[in-house]
Amino acid sequence: MFTPVAVMEMLAQLHELGYERLRLASGISPTGLNWRYSVAPADQFEANGYLLRDGRYPGAAFGTTRGDDAPFGWDGAEELGGTGLADMFLERFPDVAAAGKGPDPNYKQWFASALAASRPDGAPVMYGEDVDVAATGYIMTGDERIPLPPPLPDSRAGGTPGGIIEP
Repeated sequence: MFTPVAVMEMLAQLHELGYERLRLASGISPTGLNWRYSVAPADQFEANGYLLRDGRYPGAAFGTTRGDDAPFGWDGAEELGGTGLADMFLERFPDVAAAGKGPDPNYKQWFASALAASRPDGAPVMYGEDVDVAATGYIMTGDERIPLPPPLPDSRAGGTPGGIIEP
């Protein structure tokens, strides 16, 4: 069965493969039933480092835990672990992956701690109807509070508007 941790394990595997500039933005749907997530290169994020900039961008891969959806809606991916999902991500989102290639050791380290705090069945919530991480100064994942991720260096904030790449 697909869990948010599977997507996080995928991103951690991508970090190990040198795609450290890929980041996660994730939150909760208005009903509180579905976890929504995007994986995108750092330049698609606001300077705070945890929210995608307003608009829809060509450099973001989006998914949700709605219903029985597999990660990113990929048929047959429900039971894949981090390595299998990372391979599929590289195959299905090559432009997103290429834009996320490169070092970001501070984010990689933060993300590893977020993944550890999320196991076995938590999920980081960075946005949602009743979520204001800027005001609280932390992100919830399951029952744990984790610090906000490192902000983007000024040189990596920005990007070009466009449409989200759908799986």
